[in-house]
Amino acid sequence: MKLEHTGLASHLDLLLSTHTFGYPKEDQRLWRAVTEETGISAEKTLFIDDSEPILDAAARFGIRYCLGVTNPDSGLAEKHYTRHPSLNDYRRLIPSLM
Repeated sequence: MKLEHTGLASHLDLLLSTHTFGYPKEDQRLWRAVTEETGISAEKTLFIDDSEPILDAAARFGIRYCLGVTNPDSGLAEKHYTRHPSLNDYRRLIPSLM
């Protein structure tokens, strides 16, 4: 998602790239490194991704709010999640973006 096109960045406290930490999102070491580096509270964190196995990894670590994106590619059919809530338009999270 290109933040300059979404208007979402100004509504976030923190935005991270996993490349900074050197671990894939499925690796529990990533989640430990992120919390150690940032001091974020897993119990108060929202993590959004388009992969259910990655959402599972975040939830296993203790990230309380894991949300799937059903249409990460508008040219493909919507994804369906079985273990996590999902949405098809991130703007629903922040009504002022609509």
